[in-house]
Amino acid sequence: MVVMGVTTQVCVKSTMREANDRCYDYLMVEYGTTTSDFLELKVIYLAMIMPQGSIVG
Repeated sequence: MVVMGVTTQVCVKSTMREANDRCYDYLMVEYGTTTSDFLELKVIYLAMIMPQGSIVG
């Protein structure tokens, strides 16, 4: 599953969590995501996902 979309902190992360719970392999396209907040916050949201090995379950 390839994950892209808006609201990185909500929709994208939630989709990744659901995919993990259902044992799907997934890949988030960093440049295919955005947030309605400031761009600096997107960097923070991505930083919360990456150290976990992108496993958000």
